[in-house]
Amino acid sequence: MNRLFKYLTSLSSLFILIQMSLLATDNNRFKVNQWEPELHSIIPMGGSVGSSLEVELRGKYLEGTYATWLGHNTFKAKLVLVEPTDLIPTEAQSEKLSTNDREYRLLINLTIPLDATPGPKPLRVISPRGVSNQVYFQIYKDPVISETQLPHHAPSQAQLINIPTVVNGVIKRQGELDYYSLDVETGQELAFEVIFSREALEKGFRPHLKLLEPARSWFSSEQAKQLAFNTEIRGAVTGEAGSGWRFIDSTPINSELTYKFTNGKRYLIQVASEGFKGNSDYVYQLRVVPVNSKYDQHLARSNWNERSYLRELNLKHLDALWNRTVTVNQPISFSQGAKSLTEQLKRESYYFANKILPSPLIARKVVKISEHEPNDEPIKALPVELPVIIEGVVDRPGDVDYFKFKINSTQRLAFEIETQNISPPHFNPRLEIRNSAGQSVLTNIHRLKEFRNPDGWVLKGNEPKVIDTFDQPGEYSVEIRGVTSRSGNQACRYRLLIRPQIPHVGDIVVETLMRGHQDTRIDPMRINLEPGKAKVLNIKTQIEEIDDRSLDGRGERAFDWGAGEIAFSVEGLPKGVSTYTGAAILDVDGKGSYESLNRSNFLPDTQKSILVLRADPDAELTKIPQIIRIMVRPLIDGHLMKPLLAAELPLMIVTSRSKTIANK
Repeated sequence: MNRLFKYLTSLSSLFILIQMSLLATDNNRFKVNQWEPELHSIIPMGGSVGSSLEVELRGKYLEGTYATWLGHNTFKAKLVLVEPTDLIPTEAQSEKLSTNDREYRLLINLTIPLDATPGPKPLRVISPRGVSNQVYFQIYKDPVISETQLPHHAPSQAQLINIPTVVNGVIKRQGELDYYSLDVETGQELAFEVIFSREALEKGFRPHLKLLEPARSWFSSEQAKQLAFNTEIRGAVTGEAGSGWRFIDSTPINSELTYKFTNGKRYLIQVASEGFKGNSDYVYQLRVVPVNSKYDQHLARSNWNERSYLRELNLKHLDALWNRTVTVNQPISFSQGAKSLTEQLKRESYYFANKILPSPLIARKVVKISEHEPNDEPIKALPVELPVIIEGVVDRPGDVDYFKFKINSTQRLAFEIETQNISPPHFNPRLEIRNSAGQSVLTNIHRLKEFRNPDGWVLKGNEPKVIDTFDQPGEYSVEIRGVTSRSGNQACRYRLLIRPQIPHVGDIVVETLMRGHQDTRIDPMRINLEPGKAKVLNIKTQIEEIDDRSLDGRGERAFDWGAGEIAFSVEGLPKGVSTYTGAAILDVDGKGSYESLNRSNFLPDTQKSILVLRADPDAELTKIPQIIRIMVRPLIDGHLMKPLLAAELPLMIVTSRSKTIANK
């Protein structure tokens, strides 16, 4: 028995030693990539136009930093101090840190001119190891102040602020609550925003915002009645490298909280962190402004992301789509003359002769109309001609807006929705298309087929865009409402674009990160190349609105209207840097439990590509970054079309890390 016990003990010890060895190997492997300059926070996060101030940057691997780099001329920045701090990263508290693991603080003087454009502006620094990730400095026209250094962690200590104002603050300690007070007039409506950085989000900062009314009781003079609160984060998307997810906006923000005050007096604002956590990197800005016709959300709208309700739909949207098209069968407008029209008709006859679905309607100018009541019954539906942008509002719970259109021949149509003020989950638009018999033929409600029950389905959600082929001429009705009958107010405004289906290059995501935990760099959007080495760009390109037919049960497809072939190129490469095509596994997830019903109506095709950038062994080192441009070019009928900009990245050729370590 003793021999067996000794044997098992020795076996356990061997197993533990192997695990520790593997862990040490993994730690060393992780630290191989922890080399490039990393910025973790900027304090303060912003300032007002016409001001000069000193900001502090904190991060790692910043030894030898010698310059700032902006990539714009909105403001001026001058580096004045680089020094290590005594801060130890949380994940390394129990480890003995080398010089390379020390955290640094950088002091920079900023000068913001009076004519500076408000909004988030990037800021990077340069060291012998290359260019850092970018942090964003916010510029405002509103007055900007700093959080008081006096205690203000209780209602009675609240820092008094004016309206409008922006407060630069930080939740430094565990359990910290920051209180602010403000005097409000009767009937005044205010918007409250908490703005914070992507780096703070990655370190676990989840701000909580509360609006309070002071109240006294026999038990405590610190009582306060809660009027409203918000913990939702907008403008941020998280995901593993290679997943294709990204941050929609340059700076996360918790969606604005608006409140109309019925009584004029003094009120309180509380800013805290989820779980009452604190950290010197939990930097935030509290913005308080009146809500009026000039009020502008600080959260930028998405320019192109077709999976977002925040993208802008306007009268030029069709032109933008045709500039990104992947089909040879493009419409020609009447304004181009009889000769062009004849050529278009010849092209259409070719497609008809080959039994391919007809091309889109000859391009007509998009018109914009406004919804007007009463149109809450099918018999009162507002007639529209395509293509059209409809502006409307679900102004009360249970409100339904009806429209109708006619088609005379088979048409491929796309329906896109933009929410102008609030988006899901606060406003979930439901779109329903019905034929003349009242039957539902299309909806933006995305359903999934249950894996274990072929006849069942589960609801996924509502999509901002849906496409389909309408092969029956006649009149169709359009219904827009909230997903539930409870939603509806003047903030539930929408734009609906009904247009021909246009195969085109959609959203393009460029990443420099590798898969999952193999890469631990804090920011993907920069390239620091060592001579003789290479790095990769992972590119995911969505091809939208491709129309195809299934040829057989094996899932083979015939593309009737453009197959979506695209080519990539890199412009602006410094001398000594070459590009190569490559391949790698981007997705390692297995097949899910559900399959999408009518997938082609909702989801695009996704192409995954790899570009490799390599510096020659004798490539000359660079002192400042050089912008490279990743270009996408559709391939149509054997011809390369107009290049589209996918991304701009700063690139530097830097000293080999092995040489740097050897010189220490």
